[in-house]
Amino acid sequence: MVVLSALGLNQSSVGMYGESTDKQFFEAPPRPIRSDEWYVRLPWVLSQERNGFPDEMTSLGSHDPWITYDLPASGPEIILKPHLFPYLILDINKAVAAEWWLLVFGSAIGSYVFMKALGIRRQIALPVALILMSTPALHWWNVNPSFAPILYGGIGGAALLYSLQQTTRSNQVLGGLFSGWMFSCATVVLYPPFQIPTLGALGLILIIQCKREIRSKNVRGVLITLGFALGTFSLLVGWFLLKHRIGLSALVQTVYPGSRKSISGGQNISSVFGAPYDLKYSDHSVTSANYTNQSENSSIFYLVLPMILLLGTSVSLRETSRVRHVIYALVTWFTCLMSWMLLSLPSLFGQLTLLSRVPPPRAKAAIAFTAMLLAALILEYRLHQNSRGRRMLAWGVFAFITLWIGTRVVVNDLPISPRDVWLIGGLWLIPLAVLMTRFTVIGLWLLTAVSLLTAMRINPINSSVDALTKNPLAMAVNQTDTNRTGTWMTFSGPAQMRGVIVATGVNSVASVSPYPDLDFWLKLDPTRRYEDYWNRYAHVQMVSSVGPTSMSLLQTDVIQVTLDPCATDFPFPSGTYFVETDPSLVPCANVVRELTYQGLRLYVLKKD
Repeated sequence: MVVLSALGLNQSSVGMYGESTDKQFFEAPPRPIRSDEWYVRLPWVLSQERNGFPDEMTSLGSHDPWITYDLPASGPEIILKPHLFPYLILDINKAVAAEWWLLVFGSAIGSYVFMKALGIRRQIALPVALILMSTPALHWWNVNPSFAPILYGGIGGAALLYSLQQTTRSNQVLGGLFSGWMFSCATVVLYPPFQIPTLGALGLILIIQCKREIRSKNVRGVLITLGFALGTFSLLVGWFLLKHRIGLSALVQTVYPGSRKSISGGQNISSVFGAPYDLKYSDHSVTSANYTNQSENSSIFYLVLPMILLLGTSVSLRETSRVRHVIYALVTWFTCLMSWMLLSLPSLFGQLTLLSRVPPPRAKAAIAFTAMLLAALILEYRLHQNSRGRRMLAWGVFAFITLWIGTRVVVNDLPISPRDVWLIGGLWLIPLAVLMTRFTVIGLWLLTAVSLLTAMRINPINSSVDALTKNPLAMAVNQTDTNRTGTWMTFSGPAQMRGVIVATGVNSVASVSPYPDLDFWLKLDPTRRYEDYWNRYAHVQMVSSVGPTSMSLLQTDVIQVTLDPCATDFPFPSGTYFVETDPSLVPCANVVRELTYQGLRLYVLKKD
């Protein structure tokens, strides 16, 4: 992790902004589907860096960076987002790399220490933690909320478990304070679809542990530990919410995602159980997998399934009643998550479990912590209580399911070949067969190797973010508006143009609106006629046309704003800059600069 960060290596798809002559550290094409990362968040991060990490970000109005895509800013809130601290002390290339690897490796660290706190041996906890870290779905959804709840929740949960077992008051107090801080960090990432499944599993386990300690007459220790943990959590989260209440209020009141409620079911079974075939999905010739994009299709390797088949057996002498209760609590939560993905359930179920805030496609990634933790517990306490025949039967059932799913997998609207089904399926099933023998640890490490290989194929490796910051368009914007005082927009060109403009740190009004800035949108829609359209997280596409301003909703998160840049009531100030492929789109503006970027002839215009 330290070496990768020091070298400035990251797995961003920043290469989307590159020219054909650019070189990568490791030759692999960027992932267009990862637009949340390369088009939305990364330009905002670089904009923050260009402007000195302010507490206010300008992107279609003013927004609070602390609640917008987990962006870095300079302020005391950094104590709740330690993974952003590198931005305040390192150059931008090393900071982007450090944040990336802190979160990826941090998910392994968080899950590992929590498994250790549950009594799982290192020989099992370490490879399972690495398999979790390299879960395909987490890498196809690689944004901060994918990994942060596992990192901070796992460490916080381990601290609470250890402190409950302490006999000295000072250790109980320190453990409570530390766990409260860690759970605060896991909470303020502010993305429920990934937080609820992970923190729900942790919550169930901690409740069981507290009940056990109370029955052991350790009431005082539980009260001290929980008191300081809950007190610290309440103070830190309450302070954060109070300080950012204006932005949070606007976010909560949006049509999307604020009032969004998900319904259960509808997930393609080939997507849910098809993670072993991600080696096929991640091929760079692939544009669709199982009739959707690769991110929506991605899932986890269900090591837990053959483990669950081994539950109905005698227990190990090492298995305490606490462990048994934890196993069955996790089985229940895992069943809830699987049912939420696959079955049509009453809305009341989603409300009671909070899963109504978890879209089923996101659950395929968010279930990873619960599934791997449960698998590790069964491996530790139940696997070798089963006869060899029963273990191989469980393997055979899982092998049949895996190969059968392979026959249903569709890539680019075509089934994969039987040869690929057997070869790719075998890469996972042979190590699993070894795991079922007395060579369990060897089998686990073989599975870890396959899992890491699969993850490495998903995202490219870059040695910098120069493709975004040092291209011809970025240099033209910087040279034209040296003090970053102008307003910039575009009616034409690809997403890369808008991303570059945002990354320069100028005031951009044609990119992404994380939540509505009322003052900004009232300039475009003073009567609030289109409020249901702009009151949401949305990609905003500006279209030049003569006539009154109008808006339309192209997708749930895409707005089209049609306006006349030469109208007398044009809502943006004189001196606005435009970057266009065709200067006639803004006939009342003058060309001040011409350039070529990614094969496009671009014109920078200024309207006086």
